Amino acid sequence: MILPSEITKEAFRVVFDKMFKNHAYYRDQMEKAVDIYKTEPATGKDKLLYYLNLLLKHRNLDHLVNQIIKQQSSIEIYHLDIIAFISISGLLILFIALKVIISLLRVFFCMVKLKKE
Repeated sequence: MILPSEITKEAFRVVFDKMFKNHAYYRDQMEKAVDIYKTEPATGKDKLLYYLNLLLKHRNLDHLVNQIIKQQSSIEIYHLDIIAFISISGLLILFIALKVIISLLRVFFCMVKLKKE
C-alpha cells in the first residue's frame, strides 16, 4: 500500500502499469466491490445475514477493515498530537496575555504613584 507521502510520478507509473497488466484481477475486485455495495441490506437482521453470507462467500471480511487505521499509532488515531498542540498553544497565549496584563498594570500603578507625588 502506498502512503500519501510516498506518491511520486514514478510510484504512480508503477502502480498504473501493474493495474494495466493485471486488468482482469482488478476488474474482478471491482465487480466484487460493486456486488457487495449493491446487495447491502438496511435492517439489523438483514445486515447480520448479509455479512454472514458475505463471510461464507468470500471466506474473509478483510475489506471491512480500514488498512490505514491499522498502520496508525494510537497518538494519530486519537489525535493526541493535535490536542497537545492546541493545549500548549492555548497555555502559551494565556501566559503571554498574563504577562501583557501584568506589564500594563505596573505601568498604570507607576503612573498613579507619580501623580500622587
